[in-house]
Order: sequence, then C-alpha cells, then structure tokens
Amino acid sequence: MSNTLSLQPIVNVTISLQSPGSPGASFNQPLIVGPSTIIPNSERIRAYTSTSEMTADGFLPNSPELTAASIVFGQQPAPGTVWVGMQDLTAIGTVAVGSGGNGYAVGDILNIIQSGASGGQVKVTSVDGSSAVTGVQLVGTGTMYTVASALVTSAVTPATGTGCTINILTVSETPAGSIMACRQRSSIWYECIFVGTVTDQQQLDIATYVEGAIPYSLYFASASDPKIPAGTTPNLLDSLKSGAFRRTYCEYATTQGGLYPSQAYAAAAPMGVVAGRTSFAAGTYFNLMFKPISGIYTEPLSPTEVLTISGSPDRSVKGYNGNVYLDYADGSYQFIQNGTMSDGTFVDQVIFMDILANLIQVNCMNLLVALPAVPITNGGVAMMQNAVTEACAKVQEIGFIAPSGFWQGQTIGTGNNSISAGSPLPKGFYVYAPSVSTLSQADRAARRLPPITVAVIQAQSAQSLVVVINVQQ
Repeated sequence: MSNTLSLQPIVNVTISLQSPGSPGASFNQPLIVGPSTIIPNSERIRAYTSTSEMTADGFLPNSPELTAASIVFGQQPAPGTVWVGMQDLTAIGTVAVGSGGNGYAVGDILNIIQSGASGGQVKVTSVDGSSAVTGVQLVGTGTMYTVASALVTSAVTPATGTGCTINILTVSETPAGSIMACRQRSSIWYECIFVGTVTDQQQLDIATYVEGAIPYSLYFASASDPKIPAGTTPNLLDSLKSGAFRRTYCEYATTQGGLYPSQAYAAAAPMGVVAGRTSFAAGTYFNLMFKPISGIYTEPLSPTEVLTISGSPDRSVKGYNGNVYLDYADGSYQFIQNGTMSDGTFVDQVIFMDILANLIQVNCMNLLVALPAVPITNGGVAMMQNAVTEACAKVQEIGFIAPSGFWQGQTIGTGNNSISAGSPLPKGFYVYAPSVSTLSQADRAARRLPPITVAVIQAQSAQSLVVVINVQQ
C-alpha cells in the first residue's frame, strides 16, 4: 500500500459548529490496533472481512484483536471490512547517547545499526565544542531492535561525523505511535481503537494525535476506572472532557468481576455501530443513542453514577460526556447513553460534518482536475459554488441537513447576499462567496479563488422529550 497525500492543502475545508443550533475517503472502515505479531511491520495494516479470515491468518481466539473484531462484526448492520494494525513491540522506545564521537552538527541524521534490525534513526539535537554528540531525538523507531548499549551509527546527512554510538534504553512502540504509523501507511480507515496495554496518559496521547491528524478520524476509547462513576479526579473521562477532545469517544465499561472479559474492549461495539451505519445512501443519517448493540453487557450503575459518567439525555447535566451501555425498565430497553464525544458534541455531528467536508473537497478537486482551467472570475467562483452546493444537497439527501429553516449563527456575507441571525434558509443551507473584485493582487498572483463560506442547518435528532398530562376530574 502506498502512502497518499491529503487534499487539504488544495481545497482547505474547515468546520465550525455554530451554537445555537481533509477527511478520509471511507467512513465505514474501522481500524483495530494491537500487539499481535501476525502482521509484519513491512505491511503494518491488513483488511479482513470476517473473524474467520483472521483466525485463518493466525489470530488466536483470546487475542485482543480477534475479540474486538468479533464485537465489531457482531453489530447490525456490520461493516463489511475491519482493518487490523500492529503495534510493533520491537520498535525503539527511548535512546541515549553512548559515545559522542566527533565531526557532528545539530540536525545530522544517524542510522542506528543492530544486527537483524532496521529503520532506527536519531537526529542530533546538540553537540559540544569538539563537535561530539551530546543530545539526540528519536526520529525513526524501526523494527526488530532489542535493548542494547554502544550501537554503532552511520550518518545519513552529512557523512562527516564519526564515532557516535547510541544506547537503546527501551523497546516497544507507544500506542499513539502505532496508530500514527497505521495512518502513515493508509488513509482509508476512519474509526480506530487500540486494544493493547494502555495507560490513561497513553489514551490521552492517542486522543491528542487523532484530534489534529489529517485525514480526519475518530478514536474510540474504553475506560473502567472506579474513580469515574465516583466522580473522583483525576480520571480519564475528566481529562478528556477538560481537553475538549472532539474526536474521541469514551465508553465506560467494567468486566464486572471478570464475568464479562470482553468488556475491556467495549468501545469496539459503538465503533462497529458507527462503521456499519455510516453511508452515503439517502435516508441513512442516524444518531448513536438508542441503537441496539451486541457483545457488550449493561453496566449496573445507580442514577447518580450514570449522571456523573454521561450526564442526562436532555443534556441539562453534562457529566463527564462519557458513554455507557444501560438497562432501562427492567431490561425492556438497553442502549448507549448519550452518544457524545468527550467535548460534548454528538457523534453524528462530527461524522456527518466530516462527510460533508469530504464531499466538498472531492467535488471541488474533481472540478479543478477536469477543466483545462478554472478562471479567476465570478464565473469561475460560481462553478466552485455549484460544486459545494452539490455536496450539501447530497448530505441533505442523507438526512443530516434540514430541508429548510432559519439561520441563527453569525452574519455571513455582505449586502443583499448576506444572511444573519433570523434569516430564512429555504434550502437548509447557504453557499456564499465574495466577488473576485475583493481579491488582492497577491491572491491573484497566487491563483487563489475567493473563500467560500457555507451555512448549514442540521436536521437534528431527538433524544428526549417532556410530556405533560392534564386530567379533568
């Protein structure tokens, strides 16, 4: 699989959720990353269409990857493909300078040489007065390394330095590093989960990476710390909420005394629901709350604990913005509450705004590629507006954009072409671009079109209501 580049530098689409009320090409392909050695570093990520394929490939019944994949494939509808990525436990973790050598300069790149291993590199960050290396930064973790001292290096750039040796203090790729490596190998996956050994800080590291990564993706985390329902800090959910992570979803679930060991990978269930239901087909818009899930058991929590973890369905209480699988009315209803990301944004808002951004990028890019030239004229701008309009109409067909409504956000545009709070949007969205006469000479010289602004009214999805009964005696 070759590495691919993002369209973001060419068609830069940013998303702003107004209150009140470059993405991956596929939104239904989840990734499970774990420590099993079935997939080599040279491949890093592999696609499966069933758990039987994984078993035939060598994954054992109790392996975390197969357990999580069974949960993902067990949802209805299930995604057609699940990607599995490897955490390289033989990659270099931390290093230190052994001998400083001589003739080096800050910025030099050095290969770390160990028999049977490859790919490990450090960058020189400091040297002393005799040009001996005094500090390095790991820039290539490589594979098949072991803890060792005084490993010889070879200079990549330039070739003047000599004699520097490196001590490998620890091996094993970090969880965030393994997901980053999977992204570098492929841009096709959208949802991801890590099923190896992971600390709260490492989960925060993954969330931090995913939050700023291009193409866009979502991280599904699991948490079982008893401090969470007790409201005792610090805990993972509190940290995720405080960090306002919009691309991390966290599921609270416990193994309940070891009775349900698969609960350790509980976040695989909502990830499977999201991947299985996300589609570009008409009428497929969904929210996550109230959806049935398989392979996960409800948590025996008190009402107070539920409010602490996830808040209330009407969002009058936010809690930690966590999610939990609950039993209502003595088993009559079992569902996830509330289907939110760690910053409180609903999962469906993030997904379908990513889909809209993706469609806009693709439509605009197709226009740029198909035409001999897109003129920097009002006519050329109109072509791009039409491409954006087509994307909005498609997402409206899916069901995420309302058929009509009134805009309640900030003012967009000027004069007769502007909208402000209270303006009607008879189409449910509005695509605005200023005249090319507003472009500076520098913009024209750089061949930039005027920026296009899109106002979208979300169709919304009900999650609670109040019913008042008046009785006449």
